[in-house]
This record gives sequence, structure tokens and C-alpha cells, in this order.
Amino acid sequence: MDAPAREPVIEVVNLRKAFKGQPVLKGITFTVYRGETLVIMGGSGCGKSTLLGHLVGVLRPDAGEIRLLGEDILRLSTWKMDELKKRFGILFQSGALYNSMSIAENVALPLLEHARLDPGIIELMVKMKLKMVGWTRPDTLKPSEISGGMRKRAGLARAIALDPEVLFYDEPTAGLDPIASTEISQLIVDLRDKLRVTSIVVTHDMTSAFHVADRMVMLHVGEVRMAGTPQEFRKSEDPLVRQFIDGSLEGPLTAHASSEDYLRDLLGEA
Repeated sequence: MDAPAREPVIEVVNLRKAFKGQPVLKGITFTVYRGETLVIMGGSGCGKSTLLGHLVGVLRPDAGEIRLLGEDILRLSTWKMDELKKRFGILFQSGALYNSMSIAENVALPLLEHARLDPGIIELMVKMKLKMVGWTRPDTLKPSEISGGMRKRAGLARAIALDPEVLFYDEPTAGLDPIASTEISQLIVDLRDKLRVTSIVVTHDMTSAFHVADRMVMLHVGEVRMAGTPQEFRKSEDPLVRQFIDGSLEGPLTAHASSEDYLRDLLGEA
């Protein structure tokens, strides 16, 4: 008997984008299936942040297609795109919390904006979401009063407030110490398993990438250099891939970094 077909949740086809005439995305194609975690990785200037901006509807491509949860997001009206955004959550690199609001108020914000619920129910849901991300501090604290790791947890609690089907993570371990980084990486795995969400993780942290990924896509100067499982990446004999995941100073990436073409791509990155 044939295995059941996997359900595509995100489909990107031949995505292209240039800034000021300089190509940043050069025909990106990949698919993410329901319930899996796809890591998008690559060095500075490779196009991964620009790609994430397209996936969440902040940027529009010059060419190509993006289908998210069955919707062609490039053809959606503003109202329909706003409705679609309720079905996905984003953990921003900084956490993007409002400093004037308490942690509880930050997490409650999506519920207040998009859900018609009794205040008591919202308060209960906020406590549930904070518990899911391992929150251990008073929720009356302000973002400036907590550590970077706890701000990430609070930002993630807000990202899952509306029970999203898809989660986008923008450099989730950036700026964290090794222990906090491991805790956030494990939290990504736990939420995938508990909530059965589909996840896109944009990172250049190789330890975290191999911890959370079901599959990986490596970008290099705006193109997909390699796509596969973590095991396939570990076995890769591509010298560029090997240098990137090993963090070696010797190899084609180091040599390429001094070329005019690569510098032009870096300047073109938004």
C-alpha cells in the first residue's frame, strides 16, 4: 500500500527579488509539509531574511509564487491577508515586545485584537500560553526587567496566543548564551510536538538548526545550495556546505567573501 501523501502547507516556486537592480533571491523553490520543521540557513547576505519577509507577506517578489495554507498570498486582498495572518505566528529576533506593557499584556494583545472573549477567559489563556513556553517569572514584569531568554519565551507565548497552524522563527537563538539557546531550541521541538504546528526556522546557529530541523534548506547568494534532512547535510561532500556547517575558516566561502560578486550580493540584501 502506498504511503499517504504529505500535505503541503507552504509552497514557494521560483521566487525572485532584486533591490536596486541587484538580485537577492534567484529562483527559490521549496515545500514545507504539515507538522514538520524546516530550517532555512545560510551566511549573512544569502537572502534568508528577505525570504522570510516574503513568506509572512511583508515583501512582494518580482516573480514567483507563494502558497500558504492553501492560499496564493500574492493574490489576496488586504482583508483576506489580514485574516490569513491570524493562522500563523511569528517569533521576531528581538521578541518585539512592547516595553510599556507587562508580559501578560503583551501576550494578551492578539487575543484582545482578534478574539471576542471575556476578560477572564483571556487572562486564563495568557497563563496557559506562558506555561506552555516554560514561563517561570511573574507575568506582571516588563520586558526590560527580564533576561533575553525569557523575552524570547514571552514573545513565543504571544506568537501562539491564537493557536496558529504555522510558526515562523526569525533567528530564535540570537543573542542567547549556550544554555538559553538549547532551552529555546528544545522549546521549538516541544511546541511542534504538542501543537502539531508547521514551523519555519531562519537561523545561522548550526547547533540549534540540527537540534530542531526535520529538513533543511541552505541558501547561498540567493539560491538554494542544498536541501535535505539533517543526516544528508552531515554527510554532504559539497565543500561550501561542509565549511558552513563546520564553521571552518578555510574553504570556498572564505575565498568567495572577497569577490566583487559576493560583495554586490551583500549590498543588495535588505
